Amino acid sequence: MSDVQRDNASPLIAWQFFMPLPDTVRREEDLQGALRGDIALFEEAERKTTAWMDRRRVAFESGLMLAGDLTTCKDPLSAVAVWGKWICASLNCMAADFSDAQDFANKAAAVGRLTAQAMVEGFSASDRAR
Repeated sequence: MSDVQRDNASPLIAWQFFMPLPDTVRREEDLQGALRGDIALFEEAERKTTAWMDRRRVAFESGLMLAGDLTTCKDPLSAVAVWGKWICASLNCMAADFSDAQDFANKAAAVGRLTAQAMVEGFSASDRAR
C-alpha cells in the first residue's frame, strides 16, 4: 500500500483542488458525501464499461459464427432463419447498451444534483453570514 492510499485526506485535497468550495460547505459530511458519490460513480462506470466490452466480444463472436453458418446454408429460407436469429440477438445487445447508458446517466445526474445542492447550501449560508 502506498503513502497516497494510506492518506485519507488525499481525496479531500484533490476534490478541493478541482472544485474549490466555500468555507461553509467544507463540512466533513458534505465533502464525504460528495466524494462517496463520485467514487461510486467511477466504480459504476467501470462495471458498465466491462459489461459493454463483454457484449461487444459476444457480438463479434456471433458475427463470425453467422458468417460460418450462412456459408453452410443450402437454401435461402435457412439463411434467413440464421440471419433472423443473429439480428434478434444483436438487437437485444443494443437494448442492453441503451439500458446501461440510461441507468448510468440517471446515477450521474443524481450525484451531480447532490453535489450541486451541497454547494448551493454552502454558498447561501456564506451569504447569510455576511
